[in-house]
Amino acid sequence: MAASDASNSPLSTQHFEEVLLSAVHSIEEAIVVTDFKDRLLFANRAFESMTGYRTAELMGEVLYRHILPREEWASMESRNETRQEGKSEWYDIELLRKGGGRRRVLSRGMALLDREDKPIGTVGVMTDVDRMHRLEGLRSYLENETRADYRPETIVGESPELKALLEQAKQVAPGDTTALIEGESGTGKELIAHSIHEWSKRSGRTLIKVNCAAIPQELFESEFFGHKKGAFTGAVSDKMGRFELAHKGTLFLDEVGELPLEQQGKLLRALQEGEIQRIGEDSVRKVDVRLIAATNRNLAEEVAAKRFREDLYYRLSVFPLQMPPLRKRVEDIPALAEHFIALSCQRLGRKGLGLLQPERTRLMAYSWPGNIRELQNVMERSVILSRGPHLSLHLDEAQQQAHNENPEERESEAPQLPSTLQELEALEKEIVLRALNEAGGRIYGDKGAAKSLGLKPSTLQSRLKKWGIEKSYS
Repeated sequence: MAASDASNSPLSTQHFEEVLLSAVHSIEEAIVVTDFKDRLLFANRAFESMTGYRTAELMGEVLYRHILPREEWASMESRNETRQEGKSEWYDIELLRKGGGRRRVLSRGMALLDREDKPIGTVGVMTDVDRMHRLEGLRSYLENETRADYRPETIVGESPELKALLEQAKQVAPGDTTALIEGESGTGKELIAHSIHEWSKRSGRTLIKVNCAAIPQELFESEFFGHKKGAFTGAVSDKMGRFELAHKGTLFLDEVGELPLEQQGKLLRALQEGEIQRIGEDSVRKVDVRLIAATNRNLAEEVAAKRFREDLYYRLSVFPLQMPPLRKRVEDIPALAEHFIALSCQRLGRKGLGLLQPERTRLMAYSWPGNIRELQNVMERSVILSRGPHLSLHLDEAQQQAHNENPEERESEAPQLPSTLQELEALEKEIVLRALNEAGGRIYGDKGAAKSLGLKPSTLQSRLKKWGIEKSYS
Protein backbone atom coordinates (compact mmCIF):
# COMPACT_ATOMS: atom_id res chain seq x y z
CA MET A 1 0.00 0.00 0.00
CA ALA A 2 1.32 3.47 -0.91
CA ALA A 3 2.00 6.08 1.76
CA SER A 4 -0.91 8.22 0.53
CA ASP A 5 -3.25 5.26 1.07
CA ALA A 6 -1.96 4.82 4.61
CA SER A 7 -2.58 8.51 5.33
CA ASN A 8 -6.28 8.01 4.58
CA SER A 9 -6.45 5.21 7.17
CA PRO A 10 -8.01 5.97 10.58
CA LEU A 11 -4.73 4.62 12.02
CA SER A 12 -1.67 6.81 12.41
CA THR A 13 1.19 6.08 10.03
CA GLN A 14 3.25 4.53 12.83
CA HIS A 15 0.35 2.45 14.10
CA PHE A 16 -0.52 1.39 10.56
CA GLU A 17 3.03 0.17 9.96
CA GLU A 18 2.92 -1.78 13.25
CA VAL A 19 -0.36 -3.46 12.25
CA LEU A 20 1.01 -4.26 8.80
CA LEU A 21 4.19 -5.78 10.27
CA SER A 22 2.13 -7.81 12.75
CA ALA A 23 0.00 -9.13 9.88
CA VAL A 24 3.10 -10.21 7.93
CA HIS A 25 4.45 -12.05 10.98
CA SER A 26 1.07 -13.79 11.47
CA ILE A 27 1.11 -15.39 8.00
CA GLU A 28 1.91 -19.12 8.06
CA GLU A 29 3.95 -18.91 4.85
CA ALA A 30 7.58 -17.80 5.12
CA ILE A 31 8.25 -14.37 3.59
CA VAL A 32 11.75 -13.04 2.85
CA VAL A 33 12.95 -9.82 1.24
CA THR A 34 16.43 -9.67 -0.33
CA ASP A 35 18.40 -7.46 -2.68
CA PHE A 36 19.38 -8.73 -6.12
CA LYS A 37 22.45 -10.43 -4.68
CA ASP A 38 20.17 -12.40 -2.35
CA ARG A 39 21.35 -10.57 0.78
CA LEU A 40 18.65 -10.76 3.42
CA LEU A 41 16.79 -7.54 4.27
CA PHE A 42 13.72 -8.94 6.08
CA ALA A 43 12.13 -12.25 7.11
CA ASN A 44 8.97 -13.04 9.06
CA ARG A 45 8.56 -15.42 11.98
CA ALA A 46 7.35 -18.28 9.77
CA PHE A 47 10.74 -18.19 8.01
CA GLU A 48 12.49 -18.56 11.36
CA SER A 49 10.28 -21.53 12.26
CA MET A 50 10.81 -23.14 8.85
CA THR A 51 14.61 -22.81 8.76
CA GLY A 52 15.59 -22.75 12.44
CA TYR A 53 17.52 -19.48 11.94
CA ARG A 54 16.80 -16.20 13.70
CA THR A 55 16.49 -13.33 11.22
CA ALA A 56 19.25 -11.40 13.00
CA GLU A 57 21.70 -14.25 12.32
CA LEU A 58 21.32 -13.93 8.55
CA MET A 59 20.67 -10.20 8.14
CA GLY A 60 22.86 -8.91 5.28
CA GLU A 61 24.12 -12.43 4.52
CA VAL A 62 23.74 -14.11 1.11
CA LEU A 63 20.68 -16.15 1.98
CA TYR A 64 20.94 -19.09 -0.40
CA ARG A 65 24.44 -19.94 0.91
CA HIS A 66 22.87 -20.78 4.28
CA ILE A 67 19.54 -22.41 3.43
CA LEU A 68 20.05 -24.14 0.05
CA PRO A 69 22.25 -27.10 -0.96
CA ARG A 70 25.40 -26.03 -2.84
CA GLU A 71 24.13 -27.58 -6.07
CA GLU A 72 21.28 -25.07 -6.07
CA TRP A 73 23.40 -21.92 -5.72
CA ALA A 74 23.91 -21.37 -9.47
CA SER A 75 20.17 -21.74 -10.12
CA MET A 76 19.43 -19.20 -7.41
CA GLU A 77 21.82 -16.66 -8.92
CA SER A 78 20.08 -17.13 -12.26
CA ARG A 79 16.66 -16.61 -10.66
CA ASN A 80 17.82 -13.36 -9.05
CA GLU A 81 18.87 -12.11 -12.48
CA THR A 82 15.45 -12.81 -14.00
CA ARG A 83 13.73 -10.96 -11.14
CA GLN A 84 15.62 -7.79 -12.07
CA GLU A 85 13.51 -7.93 -15.22
CA GLY A 86 10.32 -7.98 -13.12
CA LYS A 87 9.59 -11.68 -13.67
CA SER A 88 8.33 -14.20 -11.09
CA GLU A 89 8.33 -17.98 -10.96
CA TRP A 90 7.32 -21.01 -8.85
CA TYR A 91 9.79 -23.73 -7.96
CA ASP A 92 9.98 -26.76 -5.65
CA ILE A 93 13.16 -26.93 -3.58
CA GLU A 94 14.68 -28.40 -0.41
CA LEU A 95 15.74 -26.08 2.41
CA LEU A 96 18.61 -26.88 4.74
CA ARG A 97 17.58 -26.35 8.35
CA LYS A 98 20.01 -24.98 10.89
CA GLY A 99 21.58 -27.86 12.79
CA GLY A 100 20.72 -30.44 10.10
CA GLY A 101 17.68 -31.78 8.36
CA ARG A 102 15.90 -30.81 5.16
CA ARG A 103 12.48 -29.46 4.39
CA ARG A 104 10.73 -29.39 1.02
CA VAL A 105 9.06 -26.10 0.16
CA LEU A 106 7.14 -24.67 -2.74
CA SER A 107 8.58 -21.21 -3.34
CA ARG A 108 7.65 -18.23 -5.45
CA GLY A 109 10.18 -15.50 -6.19
CA MET A 110 8.90 -12.09 -7.26
CA ALA A 111 10.44 -8.74 -8.00
CA LEU A 112 10.06 -6.09 -5.26
CA LEU A 113 8.89 -2.91 -6.98
CA ASP A 114 9.20 0.72 -5.90
CA ARG A 115 6.46 3.35 -6.37
CA GLU A 116 7.45 3.73 -10.01
CA ASP A 117 7.18 -0.06 -10.54
CA LYS A 118 10.93 -0.46 -10.92
CA PRO A 119 12.53 -3.66 -9.49
CA ILE A 120 14.61 -2.86 -6.40
CA GLY A 121 14.89 -6.32 -4.84
CA THR A 122 13.12 -9.66 -4.50
CA VAL A 123 10.31 -11.08 -2.38
CA GLY A 124 10.21 -14.81 -1.71
CA VAL A 125 7.19 -16.69 -0.39
CA MET A 126 7.74 -20.28 0.78
CA THR A 127 5.08 -22.84 1.69
CA ASP A 128 5.90 -26.08 3.49
CA VAL A 129 5.04 -28.93 1.08
CA ASP A 130 4.15 -31.27 3.97
CA ARG A 131 1.71 -28.68 5.29
CA MET A 132 0.13 -28.41 1.84
CA HIS A 133 -0.22 -32.19 1.69
CA ARG A 134 -1.69 -32.23 5.19
CA LEU A 135 -4.31 -29.65 4.19
CA GLU A 136 -5.07 -31.55 0.98
CA GLY A 137 -5.31 -34.80 2.93
CA LEU A 138 -7.62 -33.23 5.51
CA ARG A 139 -9.84 -31.84 2.79
CA SER A 140 -10.02 -35.24 1.10
CA TYR A 141 -10.64 -36.96 4.44
CA LEU A 142 -13.45 -34.59 5.39
CA GLU A 143 -15.05 -34.93 1.95
CA ASN A 144 -15.03 -38.73 2.19
CA GLU A 145 -15.90 -39.03 5.89
CA THR A 146 -19.68 -39.16 6.16
CA ARG A 147 -20.75 -38.98 9.76
CA ALA A 148 -23.39 -37.50 12.04
CA ASP A 149 -22.94 -34.35 14.07
CA TYR A 150 -20.86 -35.56 16.99
CA ARG A 151 -21.26 -32.60 19.30
CA PRO A 152 -21.33 -33.62 23.00
CA GLU A 153 -24.79 -32.09 23.43
CA THR A 154 -26.21 -34.70 21.03
CA ILE A 155 -25.67 -37.39 23.69
CA VAL A 156 -29.15 -38.34 24.88
CA GLY A 157 -29.98 -39.87 28.23
CA GLU A 158 -30.16 -39.28 31.99
CA SER A 159 -29.45 -42.77 33.34
CA PRO A 160 -26.90 -43.09 36.18
CA GLU A 161 -24.74 -45.31 33.96
CA LEU A 162 -24.53 -42.67 31.23
CA LYS A 163 -23.92 -39.82 33.68
CA ALA A 164 -21.06 -41.74 35.30
CA LEU A 165 -19.51 -42.42 31.89
CA LEU A 166 -19.74 -38.76 30.81
CA GLU A 167 -18.20 -37.63 34.08
CA GLN A 168 -15.23 -39.93 33.45
CA ALA A 169 -14.93 -38.68 29.86
CA LYS A 170 -14.87 -35.05 31.06
CA GLN A 171 -12.17 -35.91 33.59
CA VAL A 172 -9.83 -37.42 31.00
CA ALA A 173 -10.56 -34.95 28.18
CA PRO A 174 -8.41 -31.91 29.15
CA GLY A 175 -5.03 -33.68 29.07
CA ASP A 176 -3.36 -35.87 26.47
CA THR A 177 -3.95 -39.15 28.33
CA THR A 178 -4.71 -42.12 26.08
CA ALA A 179 -8.26 -43.40 26.56
CA LEU A 180 -9.60 -46.87 25.72
CA ILE A 181 -13.36 -47.14 25.19
CA GLU A 182 -14.65 -50.71 25.52
CA GLY A 183 -18.20 -51.88 24.95
CA GLU A 184 -20.54 -53.88 22.76
CA SER A 185 -21.11 -52.94 19.13
CA GLY A 186 -23.61 -50.15 18.64
CA THR A 187 -23.29 -48.59 22.10
CA GLY A 188 -21.95 -45.23 20.88
CA LYS A 189 -18.20 -45.54 21.43
CA GLU A 190 -17.42 -43.21 18.54
CA LEU A 191 -19.73 -40.55 19.95
CA ILE A 192 -17.86 -40.61 23.27
CA ALA A 193 -14.51 -40.39 21.43
CA HIS A 194 -15.68 -37.29 19.56
CA SER A 195 -16.95 -35.79 22.81
CA ILE A 196 -13.58 -36.29 24.52
CA HIS A 197 -11.95 -34.54 21.56
CA GLU A 198 -14.42 -31.63 21.71
CA TRP A 199 -13.82 -31.19 25.45
CA SER A 200 -10.03 -31.26 24.98
CA LYS A 201 -7.50 -28.52 24.25
CA ARG A 202 -7.14 -30.03 20.75
CA SER A 203 -10.75 -29.33 19.78
CA GLY A 204 -9.63 -26.69 17.27
CA ARG A 205 -7.86 -29.41 15.29
CA THR A 206 -9.29 -32.40 13.48
CA LEU A 207 -10.17 -35.79 14.93
CA ILE A 208 -8.99 -38.42 12.45
CA LYS A 209 -10.74 -41.78 12.60
CA VAL A 210 -9.21 -45.09 11.53
CA ASN A 211 -11.38 -48.19 11.32
CA CYS A 212 -8.73 -50.81 12.08
CA ALA A 213 -11.02 -53.64 10.98
CA ALA A 214 -11.34 -52.18 7.47
CA ILE A 215 -7.63 -51.79 6.61
CA PRO A 216 -6.12 -54.65 4.54
CA GLN A 217 -2.92 -55.96 6.10
CA GLU A 218 -0.82 -55.03 3.06
CA LEU A 219 -2.00 -51.39 3.23
CA PHE A 220 -1.52 -50.91 6.96
CA GLU A 221 1.75 -48.94 6.84
CA SER A 222 0.59 -46.75 3.96
CA GLU A 223 -2.69 -45.89 5.71
CA PHE A 224 -1.11 -45.21 9.11
CA PHE A 225 2.28 -43.75 8.15
CA GLY A 226 1.97 -42.68 4.48
CA HIS A 227 4.23 -43.33 1.52
CA LYS A 228 6.51 -41.57 -0.91
CA LYS A 229 5.80 -41.35 -4.62
CA GLY A 230 7.14 -44.43 -6.39
CA ALA A 231 7.60 -46.40 -3.17
CA PHE A 232 5.55 -49.26 -4.64
CA THR A 233 3.35 -50.01 -7.62
CA GLY A 234 0.39 -47.66 -7.50
CA ALA A 235 2.11 -45.00 -5.36
CA VAL A 236 1.63 -42.28 -7.98
CA SER A 237 2.06 -39.41 -5.52
CA ASP A 238 3.22 -38.67 -1.98
CA LYS A 239 0.61 -39.60 0.61
CA MET A 240 0.23 -38.60 4.23
CA GLY A 241 -0.79 -41.30 6.66
CA ARG A 242 -3.40 -40.90 9.37
CA PHE A 243 -0.77 -40.08 12.00
CA GLU A 244 0.38 -37.01 10.07
CA LEU A 245 -3.18 -35.95 9.28
CA ALA A 246 -3.90 -36.04 13.02
CA HIS A 247 -0.78 -33.99 13.91
CA LYS A 248 -1.64 -31.61 16.78
CA GLY A 249 -5.11 -33.21 16.87
CA THR A 250 -6.66 -36.52 17.92
CA LEU A 251 -6.29 -39.97 16.35
CA PHE A 252 -9.24 -42.29 16.98
CA LEU A 253 -8.50 -45.98 16.45
CA ASP A 254 -11.85 -47.72 16.15
CA GLU A 255 -12.01 -51.53 16.48
CA VAL A 256 -8.37 -51.58 17.55
CA GLY A 257 -8.79 -55.17 18.75
CA GLU A 258 -9.02 -56.31 15.11
CA LEU A 259 -5.41 -55.40 14.29
CA PRO A 260 -3.19 -58.41 13.51
CA LEU A 261 -0.24 -58.94 15.87
CA GLU A 262 2.36 -57.79 13.33
CA GLN A 263 0.61 -54.45 12.87
CA GLN A 264 0.19 -54.07 16.63
CA GLY A 265 3.98 -53.97 17.01
CA LYS A 266 4.35 -51.26 14.36
CA LEU A 267 1.60 -49.22 15.96
CA LEU A 268 3.20 -49.55 19.39
CA ARG A 269 6.56 -48.25 18.12
CA ALA A 270 4.92 -45.18 16.60
CA LEU A 271 3.04 -44.44 19.82
CA GLN A 272 6.07 -44.91 22.07
CA GLU A 273 8.52 -42.91 19.98
CA GLY A 274 6.17 -40.23 18.62
CA GLU A 275 7.77 -40.79 15.21
CA ILE A 276 6.66 -42.32 11.93
CA GLN A 277 8.44 -43.17 8.71
CA ARG A 278 6.73 -43.05 5.35
CA ILE A 279 7.22 -46.04 3.07
CA GLY A 280 10.10 -45.23 0.73
CA GLU A 281 11.67 -42.55 2.94
CA ASP A 282 14.86 -42.79 5.00
CA SER A 283 14.05 -40.00 7.44
CA VAL A 284 11.59 -40.11 10.34
CA ARG A 285 8.91 -37.52 11.08
CA LYS A 286 7.85 -36.31 14.50
CA VAL A 287 4.11 -36.42 15.16
CA ASP A 288 2.10 -35.04 18.04
CA VAL A 289 -1.22 -36.88 18.40
CA ARG A 290 -3.63 -37.58 21.24
CA LEU A 291 -4.83 -41.18 21.01
CA ILE A 292 -8.29 -42.57 21.71
CA ALA A 293 -9.00 -46.24 20.97
CA ALA A 294 -12.20 -48.26 20.98
CA THR A 295 -13.06 -51.95 20.76
CA ASN A 296 -15.99 -54.30 21.22
CA ARG A 297 -13.61 -57.02 22.42
CA ASN A 298 -12.40 -57.64 25.95
CA LEU A 299 -8.74 -56.82 25.38
CA ALA A 300 -7.64 -58.28 28.73
CA GLU A 301 -9.02 -61.64 27.59
CA GLU A 302 -7.41 -61.15 24.15
CA VAL A 303 -4.06 -60.58 25.89
CA ALA A 304 -4.50 -63.75 27.95
CA ALA A 305 -5.28 -65.66 24.75
CA LYS A 306 -2.12 -64.22 23.07
CA ARG A 307 -4.19 -62.50 20.38
CA PHE A 308 -3.30 -58.97 21.52
CA ARG A 309 0.07 -57.62 22.64
CA GLU A 310 0.25 -57.02 26.36
CA ASP A 311 2.54 -53.99 25.99
CA LEU A 312 0.18 -52.35 23.50
CA TYR A 313 -2.79 -53.09 25.76
CA TYR A 314 -1.16 -51.27 28.68
CA ARG A 315 -0.18 -48.41 26.34
CA LEU A 316 -3.81 -48.02 25.21
CA SER A 317 -5.63 -48.61 28.50
CA VAL A 318 -4.15 -45.76 30.53
CA PHE A 319 -7.70 -44.52 31.15
CA PRO A 320 -10.32 -47.21 30.38
CA LEU A 321 -13.96 -46.29 29.79
CA GLN A 322 -16.72 -48.92 29.74
CA MET A 323 -19.75 -48.24 27.54
CA PRO A 324 -22.96 -49.54 29.12
CA PRO A 325 -25.20 -51.59 26.78
CA LEU A 326 -28.65 -50.20 26.08
CA ARG A 327 -30.35 -52.93 28.14
CA LYS A 328 -28.66 -51.38 31.21
CA ARG A 329 -29.97 -47.92 30.27
CA VAL A 330 -33.65 -48.81 30.03
CA GLU A 331 -34.80 -45.40 31.30
CA ASP A 332 -32.94 -43.73 28.39
CA ILE A 333 -34.73 -45.72 25.67
CA PRO A 334 -37.83 -43.46 25.24
CA ALA A 335 -35.72 -40.29 24.99
CA LEU A 336 -33.35 -41.93 22.50
CA ALA A 337 -36.30 -43.21 20.47
CA GLU A 338 -37.85 -39.74 20.29
CA HIS A 339 -34.47 -38.29 19.30
CA PHE A 340 -34.11 -40.74 16.40
CA ILE A 341 -37.75 -40.26 15.36
CA ALA A 342 -37.16 -36.51 15.09
CA LEU A 343 -33.97 -37.01 13.07
CA SER A 344 -35.66 -39.47 10.70
CA CYS A 345 -38.68 -37.21 10.20
CA GLN A 346 -36.40 -34.29 9.41
CA ARG A 347 -34.32 -36.33 6.98
CA LEU A 348 -37.39 -37.79 5.26
CA GLY A 349 -39.29 -34.50 5.16
CA ARG A 350 -42.14 -35.75 7.36
CA LYS A 351 -44.09 -34.08 10.13
CA GLY A 352 -43.16 -35.11 13.63
CA LEU A 353 -44.61 -38.36 14.96
CA GLY A 354 -45.79 -38.92 18.52
CA LEU A 355 -44.69 -41.90 20.60
CA LEU A 356 -47.59 -43.38 22.54
CA GLN A 357 -47.23 -45.15 25.89
CA PRO A 358 -47.90 -48.70 24.56
CA GLU A 359 -45.05 -48.27 22.10
CA ARG A 360 -42.79 -46.90 24.83
CA THR A 361 -43.54 -49.98 26.92
CA ARG A 362 -42.68 -52.30 24.01
CA LEU A 363 -39.41 -50.45 23.42
CA MET A 364 -38.40 -50.71 27.07
CA ALA A 365 -39.34 -54.41 27.26
CA TYR A 366 -37.13 -55.33 24.28
CA SER A 367 -33.51 -56.38 25.05
CA TRP A 368 -31.84 -54.48 22.12
CA PRO A 369 -28.96 -56.86 21.30
CA GLY A 370 -27.80 -54.37 18.66
CA ASN A 371 -27.87 -51.52 21.21
CA ILE A 372 -28.32 -47.89 20.12
CA ARG A 373 -27.52 -48.62 16.48
CA GLU A 374 -30.35 -51.15 16.34
CA LEU A 375 -32.72 -48.68 18.04
CA GLN A 376 -31.85 -46.01 15.48
CA ASN A 377 -32.48 -48.39 12.57
CA VAL A 378 -35.81 -49.55 14.05
CA MET A 379 -36.95 -45.94 14.51
CA GLU A 380 -36.10 -45.01 10.93
CA ARG A 381 -37.89 -48.10 9.58
CA SER A 382 -40.90 -47.35 11.78
CA VAL A 383 -41.05 -43.71 10.61
CA ILE A 384 -41.06 -44.86 6.99
CA LEU A 385 -43.85 -47.41 7.60
CA SER A 386 -46.01 -45.30 9.93
CA ARG A 387 -49.26 -43.75 8.76
CA GLY A 388 -50.96 -41.08 10.81
CA PRO A 389 -49.75 -38.74 13.57
CA HIS A 390 -48.27 -41.43 15.84
CA LEU A 391 -45.41 -43.86 15.39
CA SER A 392 -46.29 -47.43 14.51
CA LEU A 393 -43.48 -49.52 15.96
CA HIS A 394 -41.95 -52.12 13.62
CA LEU A 395 -39.51 -54.32 15.48
CA ASP A 396 -37.76 -57.15 13.67
CA GLU A 397 -40.47 -59.83 13.62
CA ALA A 398 -38.18 -62.83 14.22
CA GLN A 399 -36.42 -61.18 17.14
CA GLN A 400 -39.64 -59.84 18.62
CA GLN A 401 -41.33 -63.23 18.39
CA ALA A 402 -38.41 -64.96 20.11
CA HIS A 403 -38.40 -62.24 22.75
CA ASN A 404 -42.14 -62.62 23.41
CA GLU A 405 -42.26 -66.41 23.34
CA ASN A 406 -39.17 -67.11 25.48
CA PRO A 407 -39.30 -64.96 28.61
CA GLU A 408 -37.06 -67.49 30.34
CA GLU A 409 -34.25 -66.55 27.93
CA ARG A 410 -34.54 -62.92 29.02
CA GLU A 411 -34.32 -64.02 32.62
CA SER A 412 -31.22 -66.04 31.81
CA GLU A 413 -29.43 -62.78 30.93
CA ALA A 414 -29.20 -62.14 34.69
CA PRO A 415 -26.29 -63.84 36.53
CA GLN A 416 -27.25 -67.29 37.90
CA LEU A 417 -26.34 -68.11 41.50
CA PRO A 418 -24.32 -71.31 42.04
CA SER A 419 -26.38 -74.12 43.50
CA THR A 420 -23.54 -76.28 44.93
CA LEU A 421 -20.31 -75.66 46.83
CA GLN A 422 -18.36 -77.02 43.86
CA GLU A 423 -20.01 -74.47 41.57
CA LEU A 424 -19.29 -71.74 44.11
CA GLU A 425 -15.59 -72.65 44.18
CA ALA A 426 -15.48 -72.76 40.36
CA LEU A 427 -17.02 -69.28 40.25
CA GLU A 428 -14.51 -68.03 42.84
CA LYS A 429 -11.64 -69.44 40.78
CA GLU A 430 -12.99 -67.81 37.62
CA ILE A 431 -13.20 -64.41 39.36
CA VAL A 432 -9.65 -64.72 40.72
CA LEU A 433 -8.17 -65.73 37.35
CA ARG A 434 -9.98 -62.87 35.61
CA ALA A 435 -8.54 -60.43 38.16
CA LEU A 436 -5.05 -61.85 37.63
CA ASN A 437 -5.35 -61.52 33.87
CA GLU A 438 -6.48 -57.91 34.19
CA ALA A 439 -3.58 -57.22 36.56
CA GLY A 440 -1.08 -58.75 34.14
CA GLY A 441 -0.25 -61.53 36.62
CA ARG A 442 0.64 -59.15 39.45
CA ILE A 443 -0.49 -60.01 43.00
CA TYR A 444 1.01 -57.19 45.08
CA GLY A 445 0.72 -53.41 44.79
CA ASP A 446 -1.99 -50.90 43.93
CA LYS A 447 -2.49 -52.51 40.52
CA GLY A 448 -2.24 -56.06 41.80
CA ALA A 449 -5.02 -58.62 41.75
CA ALA A 450 -5.16 -58.90 45.56
CA LYS A 451 -6.20 -55.28 45.99
CA SER A 452 -8.86 -55.45 43.24
CA LEU A 453 -10.31 -58.58 44.88
CA GLY A 454 -10.24 -57.08 48.37
CA LEU A 455 -7.92 -59.84 49.65
CA LYS A 456 -4.60 -59.91 51.43
CA PRO A 457 -1.80 -60.98 49.04
CA SER A 458 -0.99 -63.90 51.35
CA THR A 459 -4.62 -65.05 51.22
CA LEU A 460 -4.66 -64.89 47.43
CA GLN A 461 -1.38 -66.83 47.24
CA SER A 462 -2.72 -69.58 49.50
CA ARG A 463 -5.78 -70.00 47.29
CA LEU A 464 -3.64 -70.17 44.17
CA LYS A 465 -1.51 -72.81 45.89
CA LYS A 466 -4.63 -74.75 46.79
CA TRP A 467 -5.68 -74.78 43.14
CA GLY A 468 -2.17 -75.78 42.05
CA ILE A 469 -1.51 -72.71 39.92
CA GLU A 470 0.83 -70.76 42.18
CA LYS A 471 3.63 -71.02 39.61
CA SER A 472 1.61 -69.47 36.82
CA TYR A 473 1.80 -65.94 38.17
CA SER A 474 4.40 -63.70 39.76
